[in-house]
Amino acid sequence: MNSGNSSLCNTSGLPIVELPGFSDVELGAGYHTSLKKIGDSIVLIQSRGNLTNHDADIFYSKVDAFCSAAGVRDPYVQIRDFTYLEGRASLGALKKQLRRLYQQRNRMIGLVMINKPSWVKSFITRWLRFFETRWK
Repeated sequence: MNSGNSSLCNTSGLPIVELPGFSDVELGAGYHTSLKKIGDSIVLIQSRGNLTNHDADIFYSKVDAFCSAAGVRDPYVQIRDFTYLEGRASLGALKKQLRRLYQQRNRMIGLVMINKPSWVKSFITRWLRFFETRWK
């Protein structure tokens, strides 16, 4: 694991690790993401900008690179903070997201969404019925 900035989570007391190159990274026009590792197996993703500029392939490439560089232990839980996002992702981007969730279901065993817009919940609820998953 590469060393970066480290602090402690106020809620859990677990260490939070931030790595250079993974903070406020522009992944599309006006779409930025910051990644942090909490403990050994939690990845916090805080994004800002317009979801219409979200590219799922670039996003997951950055998430995979972070998990590798930070030494995130599998299986892990992903926490996504939607607080500073606006707009809606394209249908294609949403389909890629769901396909990725299904493909990574043994590696990423949990997904927590903070301040998600109502359309995200309805979309995921509708699409999860097509997958045989252990989680919903």
